[in-house]
Order: sequence, then structure tokens, then C-alpha cells
Amino acid sequence: MKISNNDPHSQVMRTYSQNQKDEQNIVREKKDASVKSDSVSLSTDARELAESVGKAAKIEEIRQRIEDGTYEIDASSIAEKLLSSEVEFDIR
Repeated sequence: MKISNNDPHSQVMRTYSQNQKDEQNIVREKKDASVKSDSVSLSTDARELAESVGKAAKIEEIRQRIEDGTYEIDASSIAEKLLSSEVEFDIR
């Protein structure tokens, strides 16, 4: 008697095994697709533009307060910053 792999049972098992592998691959691909996310990054020019817009608005606000006479200068804060920069840069 000769044993071969052509019997119907082994063919069914090979097909079943291949289908199981295919299903596992599909599940893996779906998981990989759900993990991916979009991202956005700004160029250096865009960041600088955003910063300059914010600075321009602050400058305009200070300009308006000076014209209205409501801008107050905190001399002690300025002195503290000057002294801290002297220590930081060891200026004497």
C-alpha cells in the first residue's frame, strides 16, 4: 500500500490551514491600519510667522496703552532682570 498526500482529508486540512493563516493576516493588517495616525508638523517659517503675529499683537497693545497713558513700567522688575543677566553673563 502506498501512502500519498493526495487523499481528500489532507487536501482539506491544507486548505483549512491556509485559510487560518489568511484570516490571521487580515486581522493583523486591520490592527496595523487602526494604529496608524495622522500627524502635522509646521515648518520653521510657519512657526516664525505664528510667533511674529503674536508679537505684533502684543506690540500693538503696548503701543495703544502708551498712547492712552495707561502703560505702567515696573522698575523693580527691570532692575531684577538686569541684575540676573549680570550674574548670568558675569558682567562686572
